[in-house]
Amino acid sequence: MVLTGVFIAIGITFPMAFHLFEGAGRKLLPMQFPILISGYFLCPPYAVMVGILTPVLSSLITGMPPIFPNLPCLAIEFGAYALFLSILPFKNKYLKLLTSLVLGKACLFAFALLNSAFWGFAASQLSNGIIGMVWQIILVPLVVKGCERGVYYAKHYRASKV
Repeated sequence: MVLTGVFIAIGITFPMAFHLFEGAGRKLLPMQFPILISGYFLCPPYAVMVGILTPVLSSLITGMPPIFPNLPCLAIEFGAYALFLSILPFKNKYLKLLTSLVLGKACLFAFALLNSAFWGFAASQLSNGIIGMVWQIILVPLVVKGCERGVYYAKHYRASKV
């Protein structure tokens, strides 16, 4: 539960730094990084909470993302990313991430098909976020691996001191 709050807090504050630079937030997708990482470490209900609550709370606190049409689309897309990352059984972190990104986009487009008001936003997500998705594919598995190593060493270091 604590990690859920930590990931949400990072998901709200991390994009604020990127929005200091014109257009960097839309291109590099900083809110998605902690959401994606949470999917590797949290059980599905908590991961989905991070995916849905992060854009909702960020919108209420900072005004980013805008409530319409962005917020409903992002809550569904990010919730799907976190869900698929937390349930997919792949050992390969890159394959797990790629599959989750594709399935998350599929959920976004399925939602947009149900309501044409969101179609334009969903379509723009493909072209605007390509650079950010490339960075995610490179960095997220590396960060997850580093976190796993840190936890491993912390457990064994403490065990050897006792």
